Amino acid sequence: MNATATASSGSTRIRVLLAAFVSFLLVAAGAVIVPPAHAAGATVTATVASAATSGVSVQVQASGLPEVEGAYAALIVKGTESGLSGAGGYAAFVMPTVAGGASTFTLDAPAGSLDRTKSYEVLVWQKHSNPNETTIYGRGDVAISAGQWDAVFGPVPTDPGTDPGTDPGTGPGTDPGTDPGTDPGTDPGTDPGTDPGTDPGTDPGTDPGTDPGTDPGETPFSPAIEVFLADGTTPATGTALKAGDKVVVKGSGYDPAANVGGRGVPTPKDLPQGTYVVFGNFASAWQPSTGAASSTRSVGAQVWALSEGVLNQVPSQYQGAIRAQWVDIALWDIAAQRAEVAAGSKVSCSSYSSTIV
Repeated sequence: MNATATASSGSTRIRVLLAAFVSFLLVAAGAVIVPPAHAAGATVTATVASAATSGVSVQVQASGLPEVEGAYAALIVKGTESGLSGAGGYAAFVMPTVAGGASTFTLDAPAGSLDRTKSYEVLVWQKHSNPNETTIYGRGDVAISAGQWDAVFGPVPTDPGTDPGTDPGTGPGTDPGTDPGTDPGTDPGTDPGTDPGTDPGTDPGTDPGTDPGTDPGETPFSPAIEVFLADGTTPATGTALKAGDKVVVKGSGYDPAANVGGRGVPTPKDLPQGTYVVFGNFASAWQPSTGAASSTRSVGAQVWALSEGVLNQVPSQYQGAIRAQWVDIALWDIAAQRAEVAAGSKVSCSSYSSTIV
């Protein structure tokens, strides 16, 4: 009896120890589960702060964002995020900073980018990506009242279909048929046959042939990128890089006046938009201009090459976001960027128009 009781007691102790050990493993396993990278359920609250003939200003408060330093945010026609790209697709765009999972910022949409027949929302998503189900942090509707739309575009005209339909049908049918048929047949047949035959043959042949051939060759722009090791002189071509290595990227031949256009935010559309210079992992077909998905390019480090004269003309509310990644395109000698290289990845350095972001 005693021996049996002792054995049973020992088995109980073993079971208790095993249970405790299993519990410890479960707790440890739970501790190392990586939280989701994106808080898709972030709360985004947007209200119209002002509306005028210049456009609409929207005040935004976002909370529940992931622990990141910044994000992209845009005012868009509701449900059109698939059309967002570096070329536009938004009414207003900003790169807000994020602290403690929260951000407060303003989106200023010029009147020319708005349509009073559409519904709008604010979208917040991961930097250096196109918005989709894996990169969107949150979204919130923007309620623009009829009075606010009127402040931008003026009141909607009423009854445009009554008066204009009566008069035009009677008067115009009588006169046009008589006069035009008599005079035009005499004069046009004599003069046009003499003058055009002499002048056009001499002048056009001399001027166009001389001037156009001289100017274009004087200021050629041939953009080029060179990548060096950390010393800034040893070419990095063929060198196997690893996480933590530094490279120096140098560019030349870039036109500071190129890439004029875009949607006007953050850089006014009548100014050069600059050039993105990106160190990362690129697929063979990665260009945003061809519709390539954001998954075809993984960004390790990025700068925005833009002339200082243009940057000084950017509205003040956008300058901070640009200056955080800015390099003067007129004096382009980019400082060393830290290379974060994944095993087996193909690393490249590319530049492309910054008509987005």
